[in-house]
Amino acid sequence: MTLSEITTEVRNITGVDSTTVVSDAIIYDLVNEAQYQLCDEANLLQGYATRNSVADTREYPMKDSSSDEVTDWAIYQTNLSSGTTASTSLETMTRIFRVDFDGDMCQRIGINEISDISGDASLSNITTSYAYYIHDDKLGIFPTPNEVKEIKIYYYRLPHLMFSDATCDITNSNADVAWIALLW
Repeated sequence: MTLSEITTEVRNITGVDSTTVVSDAIIYDLVNEAQYQLCDEANLLQGYATRNSVADTREYPMKDSSSDEVTDWAIYQTNLSSGTTASTSLETMTRIFRVDFDGDMCQRIGINEISDISGDASLSNITTSYAYYIHDDKLGIFPTPNEVKEIKIYYYRLPHLMFSDATCDITNSNADVAWIALLW
């Protein structure tokens, strides 16, 4: 189904046929915003990403910035045709709900706790072998890993933005769940 077809359906339901009253661009923006809100509030779209740690490195960029282009994460999401996109950043991630280090779940801590502990995990209330924190757009692992192990982030993500002539095949099991929910 194209965004134009969705727009036509919105016009049929609301009875607003005139583009001078409500432009197609406004409807496009509202449909995209609705799917974003639905996915965010209902935690509909999940994914996970993996990368290896680097010995003696505590923080790992997750998103591109003006100084870093992130290419280290292998992304696994249900709507990608091959199921994985290697060497990419986590641009569509909205919220992390779990981090594993070397197969073990990590506890989330605040970055201020790192300063208080000064490198000695025994001085903290951490109940797992490792903990994680978020600093800017970086994932931090505490204590600092001293060998290469897998880091796995489980997260919620944004749906794909619909464009005027793009299609969304709601019969395909790989389609974003948000469109199915919006249309029904």
